[in-house]
Amino acid sequence: MSVNIYIDHNFYDHNAYGYENHKNIKSDDCCIEDSYNSNSESSKNNLSVNNPNDLVYLTNSKDLSKLDHVSQYAPLKGEDRIDYSNYCAIVIDVLRASTTISTLLELYDKVYITNSIEKTMNFPNSIKMGERNGIKIDEFDYGNSPIEILKDKNKIIDFTKNGGNLVLTTTNGTRVLNSIISDDIYVGSINTAEAVAKEVYNTAVEKDKDIVLIPSHRCGDFAIEDYIGAAIIVENILKIPGHNITNQLEQLIPLRSTIKFDWKNTILNSKSGQGLRDRGYSYDVLYSVQENICNNVGKYNKKESYIYKV
Repeated sequence: MSVNIYIDHNFYDHNAYGYENHKNIKSDDCCIEDSYNSNSESSKNNLSVNNPNDLVYLTNSKDLSKLDHVSQYAPLKGEDRIDYSNYCAIVIDVLRASTTISTLLELYDKVYITNSIEKTMNFPNSIKMGERNGIKIDEFDYGNSPIEILKDKNKIIDFTKNGGNLVLTTTNGTRVLNSIISDDIYVGSINTAEAVAKEVYNTAVEKDKDIVLIPSHRCGDFAIEDYIGAAIIVENILKIPGHNITNQLEQLIPLRSTIKFDWKNTILNSKSGQGLRDRGYSYDVLYSVQENICNNVGKYNKKESYIYKV
């Protein structure tokens, strides 16, 4: 069965999908979060994945597969949905919703998703995680930081073993998930690129669907990290032996060209990456560019509003 691959940039439009009521929000305020000390050494301007000192914190959590087993931002109108019923859709929000979700799915098999602070607050017996405009929500347990989650992984694992739930709400990633109509919506990250590529391709073949990759972008601004994340997933699809991708691969050249150079440092020094680093989240950015360190694949159950591990 043949499969085509497409890239969707609908969420790059500032006036689409719920942004119209939030034009006064500065782009720099999105997808960054207050925490830690912004003057720390890890926030230096020359942060690099090639600098061993910048990666030292990640050494104890690099291979998540070996872990012990463990506000309503912008309400969408009814017509503000994209119908991808005939596609397997991959939503990509590298910094940081997709990465946070992938990290949580290494600890537990389900993460509830809401686009409302109130719904999250009222969610019973749960660890509450989320941010609005980059700021951790008051009275929540965590923001949108995979490193914070890893620091408390044992606590989170114990909580879920005793019947607790995990619930997450973010400014951008959860909004995009709720904007798509499809029975096959997946969460894509650099951490899970290979696993997601294989699962989605096999599902597309089985169900005779095409694949669409959806970079979430950031509050209407182009986010290079999500575009690069899409490129890495595409490359992993094209590595599948005997794949039958039939659309002309020349159409994917602009996307694929983004990872022919030093794409990790491109993300570290991107607008989103720099914003996180300025707020003390350098390790989140470093962690988010680690390729294929998670083996899980998250799929969205829209009816029940949770992402589960396939």
